Amino acid sequence: NLPGIAFVGIGGTLIAFLLFVWGVQRVRAERASIAATLEPVLAGLVAWLWLRESLSPSQIIGGALVLGAVIALYAHPPPQHPAE
Repeated sequence: NLPGIAFVGIGGTLIAFLLFVWGVQRVRAERASIAATLEPVLAGLVAWLWLRESLSPSQIIGGALVLGAVIALYAHPPPQHPAE
């Protein structure tokens, strides 16, 4: 199914990448990277809520660890170095 493949390739990959690059230009790269780590967790949550997918205990624990790491990074940001 060529239209479906084109939609996934363009909509799910190219547009998402271009939006990420556009966003990095507007916020610091550290913040963009932290936000990007939430993508798999949010995808799993949407699949569980919307598509009624089941999550294994290891997937739930992994998602919780990612969320914990993101919260820790936001709570304790790295020190700012002066521009050279």
